[in-house]
Amino acid sequence: MELKVWGFELPLRSAYHAHGLLWNSPQATRSEVLKYLAECGMGASVYYGGQKEFRRYFDGSELRLPDRFLLAEKALKEYHMPLFQIPYMFLGAWNWKPGRKVYFLNLQLDSEEFDRKFPAALKSIHRQLAERKMVDRSFIYLWDEMTGGHYEAMRKTTGMVRKYAPGLRILTVAAPDPEVLAHNDIICVGPLSHWWSAEAESIVRKALKEGREFWIYLNGTTFATHVEAVTPRMTPWLCHARGFSGFLQWSMDYNWAKGTFAANGRTWMLYPTKDKPVYSVRLEYFRDGIEDFNMMELMKQLPDNVRNDLEKEIRTIAPAFGPTLQDPVRLTLIRRKIGSALEKHLKSK
Repeated sequence: MELKVWGFELPLRSAYHAHGLLWNSPQATRSEVLKYLAECGMGASVYYGGQKEFRRYFDGSELRLPDRFLLAEKALKEYHMPLFQIPYMFLGAWNWKPGRKVYFLNLQLDSEEFDRKFPAALKSIHRQLAERKMVDRSFIYLWDEMTGGHYEAMRKTTGMVRKYAPGLRILTVAAPDPEVLAHNDIICVGPLSHWWSAEAESIVRKALKEGREFWIYLNGTTFATHVEAVTPRMTPWLCHARGFSGFLQWSMDYNWAKGTFAANGRTWMLYPTKDKPVYSVRLEYFRDGIEDFNMMELMKQLPDNVRNDLEKEIRTIAPAFGPTLQDPVRLTLIRRKIGSALEKHLKSK
């Protein structure tokens, strides 16, 4: 066996903002899980639970987590996790319509209680994050599957975030129409096959220049157990080609108590044992793709002609339009070309 070590380093904090939602794995092992995922270039939910836990820690004025955000700080600063997701503040639109209650304390959006408690929670969280210098590394996953009939609610709630937690980035899962782009920082656009076109590409390129960030989620596609192993590896390549810098995995550990190893493809990236989780090989393939993405980010430092030639190579397997070419041999050859170019030009700086 021969080992080639290139003469450049990848960043400790990934430029690719992959984020997985942890629903059921216990808080006791969360630190270890976060450390492993951060080594893979991923982030994940830091704190266990949902509204039950939120009611326990939020008294209507202050959110008092038992550790006062200490684990979140450790994940960001020691483990180099890309981003921290604010816990318990999800509203959700996929099963909500005007007049119904939202997940935040099961309140009506137009109630006086919501108008009092939602800003109070935001102010409490913002103050504690600011004390730990974490605001610019944090985001709030506010709305899921936002559609036109809910835009008044989106305008109201994003406005509250801007006012009471300035600097906190807002993520919403939705198509990037003008209304969504105007009120959110990170737009998770969902499966590309639903909407990707030349017009969509133009919208994305323009919004990137305006400071917006785009993620995708592919539900069971990337991490399905029946797909080729190169599929999770290719997902960050696809994102690079289309201007996206993140990936949202809706579940890493959903329904552990009732799940089985026979039916885990879309919801289990890590597996329960008596002591600590076991991680799937799919995560390791995805980690390799994230490393590839970070190499592609370093290409911005190369001379234009070198970078353009490499981009042409990348597009042969990850085009802006059409399916990716899931050829691990071709992928390896292109990766070697990228690495060699980075070593030649960055080592001399």
